[in-house]
Amino acid sequence: MEGNITDSLQKQILSLLPSETLKKEITNKSWHFSDRDLLAIAWHYAPDFDARIDLLRLLEQQTEGDLKAYIRRILETQIQMLAEMVGTSAPYISRLINKKDGIVNKVFVEMLEKLGYDIQVTYVKKEQ
Repeated sequence: MEGNITDSLQKQILSLLPSETLKKEITNKSWHFSDRDLLAIAWHYAPDFDARIDLLRLLEQQTEGDLKAYIRRILETQIQMLAEMVGTSAPYISRLINKKDGIVNKVFVEMLEKLGYDIQVTYVKKEQ
Protein backbone atom coordinates (compact mmCIF):
# COMPACT_ATOMS: atom_id res chain seq x y z
CA MET A 1 0.00 0.00 0.00
CA GLU A 2 3.05 2.27 0.01
CA GLY A 3 3.12 5.14 -2.46
CA ASN A 4 4.89 8.35 -3.28
CA ILE A 5 4.20 11.30 -1.01
CA THR A 6 5.31 14.67 -2.31
CA ASP A 7 6.80 17.38 -0.13
CA SER A 8 3.89 19.67 -0.96
CA LEU A 9 1.35 17.05 0.18
CA GLN A 10 3.28 16.51 3.39
CA LYS A 11 3.29 20.29 4.02
CA GLN A 12 -0.47 20.45 3.42
CA ILE A 13 -1.07 17.66 5.90
CA LEU A 14 1.23 19.25 8.47
CA SER A 15 -0.64 22.55 8.12
CA LEU A 16 -3.85 20.79 9.22
CA LEU A 17 -2.38 19.34 12.41
CA PRO A 18 -3.56 21.06 15.60
CA SER A 19 -0.28 20.86 17.51
CA GLU A 20 2.37 23.45 16.73
CA THR A 21 4.85 21.40 18.76
CA LEU A 22 4.24 18.32 16.61
CA LYS A 23 4.52 20.38 13.40
CA LYS A 24 7.87 21.84 14.53
CA GLU A 25 9.18 18.43 15.58
CA ILE A 26 8.35 16.90 12.22
CA THR A 27 9.70 19.88 10.25
CA ASN A 28 12.90 20.24 12.29
CA LYS A 29 13.78 16.57 11.86
CA SER A 30 12.87 16.66 8.14
CA TRP A 31 10.78 13.55 8.54
CA HIS A 32 9.11 12.16 5.46
CA PHE A 33 6.21 9.80 5.79
CA SER A 34 4.89 6.83 3.93
CA ASP A 35 1.22 6.65 2.98
CA ARG A 36 0.51 4.54 6.04
CA ASP A 37 2.21 7.06 8.33
CA LEU A 38 0.11 9.86 6.87
CA LEU A 39 -3.06 7.85 7.40
CA ALA A 40 -2.06 7.38 11.04
CA ILE A 41 -1.49 11.12 11.41
CA ALA A 42 -4.86 11.86 9.82
CA TRP A 43 -6.59 9.42 12.13
CA HIS A 44 -4.86 10.03 15.46
CA TYR A 45 -3.94 13.71 15.47
CA ALA A 46 -6.97 15.33 13.88
CA PRO A 47 -8.69 17.39 16.59
CA ASP A 48 -12.24 16.60 15.47
CA PHE A 49 -14.40 14.83 12.90
CA ASP A 50 -14.18 17.67 10.37
CA ALA A 51 -10.38 17.84 10.51
CA ARG A 52 -10.14 14.05 10.20
CA ILE A 53 -12.36 14.07 7.12
CA ASP A 54 -10.39 16.99 5.61
CA LEU A 55 -7.09 15.17 6.10
CA LEU A 56 -8.45 11.94 4.64
CA ARG A 57 -9.93 13.76 1.64
CA LEU A 58 -6.63 15.52 1.04
CA LEU A 59 -4.87 12.17 1.02
CA GLU A 60 -7.56 10.68 -1.22
CA GLN A 61 -7.11 13.44 -3.81
CA GLN A 62 -3.34 13.05 -3.89
CA THR A 63 -2.98 9.27 -4.03
CA GLU A 64 -3.65 6.50 -6.52
CA GLY A 65 -4.61 2.84 -6.68
CA ASP A 66 -5.02 0.67 -3.61
CA LEU A 67 -4.36 3.49 -1.16
CA LYS A 68 -7.03 5.69 -2.74
CA ALA A 69 -9.57 2.85 -2.46
CA TYR A 70 -8.54 2.23 1.15
CA ILE A 71 -9.00 5.91 2.06
CA ARG A 72 -12.43 5.93 0.41
CA ARG A 73 -13.45 2.95 2.56
CA ILE A 74 -12.31 4.80 5.69
CA LEU A 75 -14.31 7.89 4.68
CA GLU A 76 -17.38 5.77 3.96
CA THR A 77 -17.03 4.06 7.33
CA GLN A 78 -16.83 7.41 9.15
CA ILE A 79 -19.93 8.68 7.36
CA GLN A 80 -21.80 5.41 8.07
CA MET A 81 -20.94 5.61 11.77
CA LEU A 82 -22.18 9.19 11.94
CA ALA A 83 -25.39 8.23 10.11
CA GLU A 84 -26.04 5.43 12.61
CA MET A 85 -25.45 7.85 15.51
CA VAL A 86 -28.22 10.17 14.30
CA GLY A 87 -30.52 7.50 12.85
CA THR A 88 -30.37 8.29 9.14
CA SER A 89 -28.70 7.00 5.99
CA ALA A 90 -25.06 7.40 4.98
CA PRO A 91 -25.94 8.91 1.56
CA TYR A 92 -28.03 11.55 3.32
CA ILE A 93 -25.16 12.44 5.68
CA SER A 94 -22.80 12.57 2.71
CA ARG A 95 -25.12 15.01 0.93
CA LEU A 96 -25.26 17.21 4.05
CA ILE A 97 -21.48 17.23 4.43
CA ASN A 98 -20.86 18.00 0.76
CA LYS A 99 -23.62 20.59 0.33
CA LYS A 100 -22.05 23.93 -0.55
CA ASP A 101 -24.87 26.40 0.11
CA GLY A 102 -25.31 25.77 3.83
CA ILE A 103 -27.50 23.44 5.86
CA VAL A 104 -29.57 23.76 8.98
CA ASN A 105 -32.14 21.06 9.53
CA LYS A 106 -33.09 18.57 12.22
CA VAL A 107 -30.66 15.85 11.12
CA PHE A 108 -27.82 18.35 10.82
CA VAL A 109 -28.50 19.63 14.34
CA GLU A 110 -28.61 16.07 15.73
CA MET A 111 -25.39 15.21 13.89
CA LEU A 112 -23.55 18.19 15.38
CA GLU A 113 -24.90 17.45 18.85
CA LYS A 114 -23.66 13.84 18.63
CA LEU A 115 -20.23 15.17 17.61
CA GLY A 116 -20.17 17.44 20.68
CA TYR A 117 -20.87 20.77 19.00
CA ASP A 118 -23.16 23.55 20.18
CA ILE A 119 -24.87 25.52 17.43
CA GLN A 120 -24.90 29.29 17.55
CA VAL A 121 -26.64 31.25 14.85
CA THR A 122 -25.64 34.88 14.47
CA TYR A 123 -27.45 37.31 12.25
CA VAL A 124 -25.47 40.28 11.02
CA LYS A 125 -26.99 43.12 9.03
CA LYS A 126 -25.57 43.32 5.52
CA GLU A 127 -23.56 46.36 4.63
CA GLN A 128 -25.10 48.29 1.77
